[in-house]
Amino acid sequence: MSQPILLAHFNRYLWNTANLLVITGESKKIDEGRTAYNQRYGIRLSSPNQEAQLERLMAAVGLAAVSLAERESWGFSMTLRGSNVGFFCAVEPEGLICGQMRPAQSLIARAVVQRKKNQEPLTQSSYEPEGQDPVRAVQEYFEKATQISTRISVTPDGRGALLQTLPGSTLDFTVAASDDQIVELVEQKIETGELKLLDEVLLFYECRCSDEMILDILTGLPEDKRAELWQDAEQLEVECPRCGREYVLRKQVLSPKVTASEPGTIAPTENAETDPGLKSL
Repeated sequence: MSQPILLAHFNRYLWNTANLLVITGESKKIDEGRTAYNQRYGIRLSSPNQEAQLERLMAAVGLAAVSLAERESWGFSMTLRGSNVGFFCAVEPEGLICGQMRPAQSLIARAVVQRKKNQEPLTQSSYEPEGQDPVRAVQEYFEKATQISTRISVTPDGRGALLQTLPGSTLDFTVAASDDQIVELVEQKIETGELKLLDEVLLFYECRCSDEMILDILTGLPEDKRAELWQDAEQLEVECPRCGREYVLRKQVLSPKVTASEPGTIAPTENAETDPGLKSL
């Protein structure tokens, strides 16, 4: 039986009188989709506080991705100041969004953002987040890497708004406002018709990992690396670095010196109990 797709609606607006780009979205469906995905593949949850942090990150990254007129692949990897956990979130042009956590290798704050347009090379930016809120860390990306004044607000119930300046405008009026106040202001402006709808984007929680993708990654390694990875094992447990889903790969001996993975023998485990890993896009 196929699983229902939980769609989160994100909208892109132009606020003419303030000369601002405005993005809205409700990330609750993304969170519900992640819960269903984790249950489907036996991916364990982290602490409630860490789960809440990841949910805020996914909401902010979703708003950031929708702010672009042309869809791109985005990947945010970050460790916040004083945190022993690293966070990852990716958004694909088709609307897929996924997230993951891992133990941080150090308590040094660092964020890496990778972006890729279709048929163009991948670009990467890095910066040091100043606080402990992933929403603010995503906001800082625009300010530090793109020099575009941006305010991102996400309420506890997952309602979000991104405000971004266009030439000649300012966000000074948002400095003293809370996240709730920003979101409520935007919702009011939508109700009164002051915002012009540009387009709507649907996001849903899903990872692009598959049997074939994991197989291609492993078989694409140099022979010595594959031998080092396999050693004498008859099967290998591989965790998707983007979502935490675990695959089991069984080895087929082709000759006394060469081994390879046998197509069709990769299968996700029912109850993965491994530490999550994190890599870039």
